Amino acid sequence: MDDEAGNDPARVAVIVVHGVADQVAGSTARSVVELLVASSPNQASYEAIATSAFTIEVPPLLPTHPPGRQMPVTPTSETRPLSKSFAQSFVSDLHRADWEVPARTKRGAARPGAAASASLQSPADTAAATGEPDRGLQVTNFLLSKFAANHGATEAYASDVVTLRRTTADRSGPRDIDVYEMYWADLSRLSGAIPRIITELFTLVFRLSKLGRGTVDEALGAMKDENGKAPASWRWLAFLQTGLDWAFVNLLALLFTQLGMLALVIVPFALAAPHEDTTRWVVGIGVAGIAYLWAAYRRNDHARRLVLPLALLGVALALSSIAPIAPWLVALLWLALLTVVLDAALRVSEDRFPFTRASGLALWELTVIGVVAYVAYDTSPASLKVWVQAALFGVELVLTAIKWWWIGAAFIFAAWYVAGWVATWDRGYEASASVDTGRLGMFASLGAFVMLTMALWALASAVLNAAVASSGVLYVPRIFPVEENMRGVSEAAARAAAAYSLTPAHAAAQAVAHAASAASAPTPDRFAAAQFLRFRYEDSTAAFSVVAALLLLLVSYLAVVFLPSLLAELKLLTYRIGRWSDEAARDLGHWLTAGYRHLGGTVSFVVFISIAGAIAVAFALYGAGTDTHGSWDRALDVAAWLSQVLLKPLVLSAAGIAAALSAFGGVLSRYVPGLRAPLDIALDVDNHFREFPRTSIPRARIFSRYAALLAHVSRQGYDRIVVVSHSQGTVISAELLRFLSDAPKGTPRAGHDRCARLRAICGAEIRLVTLGCPLRQLYAARFPSLYGWVLRRTANGNGPAAADIGVVRWANGYTSGDYVGRWLWSSPGDGNPIGRPMIDTLDPIILGRANAYARFNPMPPDAQKLAAMSEFELCIGFGAHTHYFEPDQALVAWLIEEVVAT
Repeated sequence: MDDEAGNDPARVAVIVVHGVADQVAGSTARSVVELLVASSPNQASYEAIATSAFTIEVPPLLPTHPPGRQMPVTPTSETRPLSKSFAQSFVSDLHRADWEVPARTKRGAARPGAAASASLQSPADTAAATGEPDRGLQVTNFLLSKFAANHGATEAYASDVVTLRRTTADRSGPRDIDVYEMYWADLSRLSGAIPRIITELFTLVFRLSKLGRGTVDEALGAMKDENGKAPASWRWLAFLQTGLDWAFVNLLALLFTQLGMLALVIVPFALAAPHEDTTRWVVGIGVAGIAYLWAAYRRNDHARRLVLPLALLGVALALSSIAPIAPWLVALLWLALLTVVLDAALRVSEDRFPFTRASGLALWELTVIGVVAYVAYDTSPASLKVWVQAALFGVELVLTAIKWWWIGAAFIFAAWYVAGWVATWDRGYEASASVDTGRLGMFASLGAFVMLTMALWALASAVLNAAVASSGVLYVPRIFPVEENMRGVSEAAARAAAAYSLTPAHAAAQAVAHAASAASAPTPDRFAAAQFLRFRYEDSTAAFSVVAALLLLLVSYLAVVFLPSLLAELKLLTYRIGRWSDEAARDLGHWLTAGYRHLGGTVSFVVFISIAGAIAVAFALYGAGTDTHGSWDRALDVAAWLSQVLLKPLVLSAAGIAAALSAFGGVLSRYVPGLRAPLDIALDVDNHFREFPRTSIPRARIFSRYAALLAHVSRQGYDRIVVVSHSQGTVISAELLRFLSDAPKGTPRAGHDRCARLRAICGAEIRLVTLGCPLRQLYAARFPSLYGWVLRRTANGNGPAAADIGVVRWANGYTSGDYVGRWLWSSPGDGNPIGRPMIDTLDPIILGRANAYARFNPMPPDAQKLAAMSEFELCIGFGAHTHYFEPDQALVAWLIEEVVAT
């Protein structure tokens, strides 16, 4: 019944959820308030009349389906047993047989009999009818379970609520509306701290591969029949995908880490070599000072705590009094310090990638053994120059391991590609999309790692060359043939390289090095250390330059697809409302959709070419220095030239741009959001699935805060809660509401009223507005086994139902060039239970909309027909992913008003 003023007495709350980019807390809610105040949608005027602050407690959100049996928790890498770390490095706990949320038995592909009868049911009812557990809900339950079990901390959330006074000519609808914000960027974003930026970027490089692996694992589970057995092609595909990902993260990346560690040996020892006496005195005094400070700090402890400072004091005395052993003591102390630093870095890595610490330390131990063995068996007097030569020998050992990794991996990649092709043969969209995602994740991770490695070496090479040039160290290669090191160098350049250190100051050093090399090498040819490093690293970089070059090809394809949208994002390309605007919106939408439709084929083609190139490089590496005609040597010469002359500037530019986008991400995200959008999107998607570290799982922390805010809002006694969300915020909102409305464990899902359950939890009717929603074109397209509910066929076509997530009404808005997310509902398509994400037809026409890129005709549409629709959407015209809440977006204001007030 209306109040005296004629207004609807219902109390309404609006919860605004932001999307990608480094948002400022409260800015998105203020933007929505300003939009409603400035636009006066549907002849309704808004005025902000009050603002108040609040702070709420955020306990960990508990799962609705906890695991059937509890396992020992391992919150950190220190508490995780080595055996468990090893197991988790191969497969997530979610995909292990002992995870029961609920048990994953008899989860098959859509069975012919069930598919037809369930085609017009909601996804929740379909899952219940076929006996299949909902894997999307399982992932949420899994992450919440791990977060809570591993002592996820209770946090606090402080925010503001803005009260809007709504006025209409006929005094209809609600009068006062309270606007809240669900801010989550601080739980899923790069901070301003450079160490965290570096950590997260390196994490993202390797996480893309794991996302691809996880998608293939999910598809493998979907392919299992009633007996729990999957086709052989899928078993082989999952096995090879897991093996390649494991070898990439736990071997290749850590082998390159060894090169970085050896560089930290070469540079300081090369700089200190001409000043050995000074070095040993400086190190001795430093060690003595550390021993004194340690003893003073531990003076009240047990006597055995003084063993270490006494040992350090003994080392200091030996350094000052026994010159012949000083190089050994200095070197071993430095190696011990590097080991401590490496262990600290690997502990951070272990929290995110299990078993990397054990692998990294094992490889470092083998590298150190090789370096120490070189010094022990060298006939020259002990000196820091010999340790530089030993580190160069370690470089040869590591590069040999990398060479054989590449040779072996190239053929495994070929088998993996063939297995993927066989696995997708006539198995529908879910299978092909999962394989495409697996390929994209592996290729993007490996390519980004190669480019990052090339960039780091290009930046570090100047420091290395300057350091070793000052020492006059000569080195005789022990593993790679001398002829191979001289490849591509003219005779005159070789003579210049040999004469590089023939200065009077280095004559004695060369005589010592010549005596050592003559005794241990079959050829008198020697190299200055800088020259050797340049040869070896150029050859090693050349081996991987094929992947980097083809990654740039894929990036170029994406740049062409996204260019019109990027221009629209930056407002360099705009159209006024009218006929030309409608046609421009349609053309932009068709262009972007076509690019997405061909993305899978493009990725498959680029990966195929990459694998062919990798096999060629593998043959070249295997045959280098062994073929009499030098054909493989010449092939590597070409690759080296490509790497150093053509790719180096591009790689450095890409690395510099990525570093700038990361370091200045907050400023760019606020003022030029289009430039940071690709990195933000990748971070958001990755964080949505990330399960490590266990004590800081992003989805669990975000859902916990969101649920706490909903609980706070529900205590205020509202009759209606409207969630207005953008971009990744739409995924977070839909997933949480779907989770909260799910039936608790032990309750039959068939016939379960999600809307009633969600209303009972929140104390109010829930409605949802999504803008730029990536559920269909990104999540369902790339992770179909987890988001099949988004593409399921219903009575009205393909798309999710509002009742599937517990809301009574779901409105979706988007621009035609939004590269993150656009429409959610389309025509039934080819009749399969799972639709394809890029179907953009509407048949029959809905409220005058003939395709996904059209507006309602007329606009606004018939109010009675629109009010009867529980799901509806609107293309708001020409544009990209941001600017939805700017004051001139009248259609967005109309959309919000329609859901809030009707």
